[in-house]
Amino acid sequence: MAGLLRLIKDVAFDSNDKKYPPMQAAWALKRLVTARQHEKEDLVDHYKRFQSLMEMVERAYGELAPAVLAEKDQAYKRDAEGMTTAEQNKMLACMFLDGADKTMFGYLMKNMGNDYALGNDTYPEDVESALQVLLLYQEGCTASQRRRRIFNETMTKWWNCPLRN
Repeated sequence: MAGLLRLIKDVAFDSNDKKYPPMQAAWALKRLVTARQHEKEDLVDHYKRFQSLMEMVERAYGELAPAVLAEKDQAYKRDAEGMTTAEQNKMLACMFLDGADKTMFGYLMKNMGNDYALGNDTYPEDVESALQVLLLYQEGCTASQRRRRIFNETMTKWWNCPLRN
């Protein structure tokens, strides 16, 4: 079953032994970096697509290891591998956040940037945490939008009431 899934992914992402490996790696990396949530695409579906793209990058390119970011952390000297993995997870989380729907999550992203500038790091540690943050934010926005729509409908009915005119 795993072989079939791998074959399907290879076909879907145009990966095979007849393609120039550096070009395969470049295309896989480009697809990951430019992954954006499509209009009307469910956030969880976007997450699954992002995860598949990450797998393709790892198969074609190898691990994305942001050593320069990891070296900036004080703990790097004690645990270089652990810090590199932590920074990799943070970087992928930021890529996932950046690819999320800007109309829905743009305000959240702006606030995370502002919080960081003020010394309060609220960015998620990994892609799974980023998904949870976005889902919770989306849930809050959806409830707020629902209340706003009900208020607007009520006001429209009141404004157009025949007794009022």
